[in-house]
Amino acid sequence: MDILKKGRSMFKKISLITLLTVGIIASAQANPATNPWEVGISAVGIAEGRSGDGLDNYFPGIGARVGYHFTQNWSLVGEVLYTIPDYGSKSVDVVDYIGSLGYDFSPIKSVTPFAAAGLGYRTISDVNGRDDWNLVVGAGVKVPMYDSFQFMMEGKGRWNLENRGEQGMLGTLGVNYTF
Repeated sequence: MDILKKGRSMFKKISLITLLTVGIIASAQANPATNPWEVGISAVGIAEGRSGDGLDNYFPGIGARVGYHFTQNWSLVGEVLYTIPDYGSKSVDVVDYIGSLGYDFSPIKSVTPFAAAGLGYRTISDVNGRDDWNLVVGAGVKVPMYDSFQFMMEGKGRWNLENRGEQGMLGTLGVNYTF
């Protein structure tokens, strides 16, 4: 019985992902982006609070992102975020790999608010059993600086999918280049 429940659950997830992908592709063909690619670097901070994961808060780390805009509004973004917080009495390397679907809202004056949701995979060095999958939901703003450069600020909530009681925050401040 467990196998049937897991199979149905997986089928629902695959169906949802397929529908979202088809919708994005159809929308992309109707409304192409002018500068579809973006690359960026950022300073990263983590705030784990009292989530029980054992990591201390940490700033600054470093991050890199690559995004592709299917339309003026919809994009797929991949990020790698690196920090070195303390875990108990030692420093550890924490790497978050995040893939998300983003939506840029209509600009307000020169500021473009955006939201994103996706999956992340977190690795923590030198700690057994601490590599896990996360749901990541974020929001932020992009501010044009010069030509194709833009300042970006984003906050993300992180919920561990393997240890339900663990959650935290990620924050990024950075610069993107669109082309």
